[in-house]
Amino acid sequence: SGLDPIGRRQVREIILGERKRGKTLIFTSHVLSDVELLCDRIAIINRGQVVARGTLDELLKHEVRRVRIQVGGASAELQAKLRERGVDLRELEHSVQLTIEGDDGVDPLLRELLQEGARVLEVEPERETLEDLFVRKAVASGD
Repeated sequence: SGLDPIGRRQVREIILGERKRGKTLIFTSHVLSDVELLCDRIAIINRGQVVARGTLDELLKHEVRRVRIQVGGASAELQAKLRERGVDLRELEHSVQLTIEGDDGVDPLLRELLQEGARVLEVEPERETLEDLFVRKAVASGD
């Protein structure tokens, strides 16, 4: 906490180095993205009670919640057609970002985009994060 980006990176490298040497460290943090990067096993404590513990793989839901697809060269007609079908579409400076719920419709959408002459720049599935898990557990316990 309170470290600049270079200091945070240096601390992460020290912790990861110790882990590679077989050391056991206890790392406590509210910065859950750091916990995801650094920790093999996790315990979530809410109001003094352990509400979840295990590896990230054991704790997080594995299904894809949504998929973000970034494309270039999507015509205005293609964008309009996608919007009409309910695809969440956001125009960026030199590309368009599409977001669909789940991952069932990804393959047909990618085929359509390519057939319409768009260039697929990135496909990013979004799964549950440690922050999502923490919020889910806090809500389940009534907080």
